[in-house]
Amino acid sequence: MDKRFQITFKASEEGELLRTAIERHGISKRGLTSIKYRGGNILVNGEEKTVRYQLKKDDKITIIFPLEEVSEGLIPESGTLNIVYEDEALLIIDKPPFINTIPSREHPVGSIANIVCGYFAEKGIPSTVHIVTRLDRDTSGLLCIAKHSHIHHLMGIQQKKHQINKQYEAIVHGHLSQQEQSIIAPIARKESSIIEREVCEQGQYAHTDVKVLQKGYCQDYPVTHVRSANENTVAFQ
Repeated sequence: MDKRFQITFKASEEGELLRTAIERHGISKRGLTSIKYRGGNILVNGEEKTVRYQLKKDDKITIIFPLEEVSEGLIPESGTLNIVYEDEALLIIDKPPFINTIPSREHPVGSIANIVCGYFAEKGIPSTVHIVTRLDRDTSGLLCIAKHSHIHHLMGIQQKKHQINKQYEAIVHGHLSQQEQSIIAPIARKESSIIEREVCEQGQYAHTDVKVLQKGYCQDYPVTHVRSANENTVAFQ
């Protein structure tokens, strides 16, 4: 059984070059190079063609990508994954707090990526781990993982176009006086940390709309449960 990832679509225009049709379906130049030199195929009505082939309307185009190799240094591990959704292209998991999304120098094993790599190997999924929406070590929430580099590429395009909306919730100190507010301030990496961010004049533009969900107390200290409410959100720090 051929386990290579593939997509199929029909030519929409008479006389269109195969290369143009491929580009319209979001296949990057890097992906096309990989197909050409690493064991992929480009088929039109079941026959292999070059990208200079002139299509007829409704020709069936099949793009077969080469098998992926696991990223160097990513060690497969067994572990528990709270899978929320899965299909042939995506894996959505609920990440617990206090676990890395990907390995680091300080934590080379025990990350979500290590466990997903082990899960792929167990299920016979020929893919490395493509994290689409990454979360910090201490942050819990949904992680979107692509099962192929082409899917990762398409999701990256959607993110740039703000077609993927992310929301964050946090517990903050004190009782916020406004039910809704916008936080617009430049954010940069904190000098003393490789993870933490802080408001800084030299930072990048960041805009977070915040809505109060609930006010309460934690060990007699006032706290507020808030949620971000826009696609330009940055994670609470």
